[in-house]
Parts: sequence; structure tokens; C-alpha cells
Amino acid sequence: MNEIQQYKSLLAQYNMTFNDLVDLCPRDQQAREYAKRMAKSIASHPKIVIHLQNIHQELKEYEPPIDQRYHRYVIALVILYSGEFKHLYRYLNQD
Repeated sequence: MNEIQQYKSLLAQYNMTFNDLVDLCPRDQQAREYAKRMAKSIASHPKIVIHLQNIHQELKEYEPPIDQRYHRYVIALVILYSGEFKHLYRYLNQD
């Protein structure tokens, strides 16, 4: 299975699709960078990532609090940053 299919499968576990990501992505550059930093921070804490993977819970209860407009987008990024998606990761960091 290639990276895109793997990522699509993982997103489906959280009831998200690639089309959803288009709508969920912050339009403002600063907000998008904030979401990326938050996702990288969360992805760097294995206990939170394991909790996310095992319970499929939105990250509302963790510090720093996630802006409700972006929480699903942040979850999608955490999945990406905590997985083995080197090609997708490179694509994401082009902007």
C-alpha cells in the first residue's frame, strides 16, 4: 500500500477524507503555521499519539488547547507527522 492509501485509511478511522482536509485547512498562513506547530508538538509526545490512536478521541482535553476550528485539521497533521509518510511530509512543507 502506498503512502496516500495508508494515510487515507488512517484518516477514515477519524471519519475524515482528503476532501475534508481541503475544507478544514486554515486559509490564513499564520493559522496554518500555528496548526502545524501544534501538530508537531503533539506528535512529539508518544503517549498522546498512542492515546489518539487507541481511543480515537479529539484532542480537546490536552494542553495547549486546540482551537475548535482547527482540531480536526491538527489531528490529520498529527497522523501525518507521527507516521512514516516522508513523501507526504515533504509535500506539506513546500508552502
